[in-house]
Amino acid sequence: MKDLYGIRQRLTELHLTSLWMVYQLGSRGIRTDKSDFCSVLCGRRTGPKADLIVKTSQNLLDKYEKWNSAIIEEDKAKNFAMDEREPEKAV
Repeated sequence: MKDLYGIRQRLTELHLTSLWMVYQLGSRGIRTDKSDFCSVLCGRRTGPKADLIVKTSQNLLDKYEKWNSAIIEEDKAKNFAMDEREPEKAV
């Protein structure tokens, strides 16, 4: 199936599932299911609700990517700080 909006690819790159996105949409008041969500992504379903699903999904992925990047950078900083410590001496 073709992904018109790149959402499915972004989910895969972030190791997230369509069900995760359906849950996130539902928690924001956008009722949908996996079948409906996939129909929107491949263009079989269009209209105002489909537009809302696409826009909200893209916004959620943007926020998740920023959060994920911050966690990775924080982890790198911690690892760098640990590398800079002096090795413990054996007693």
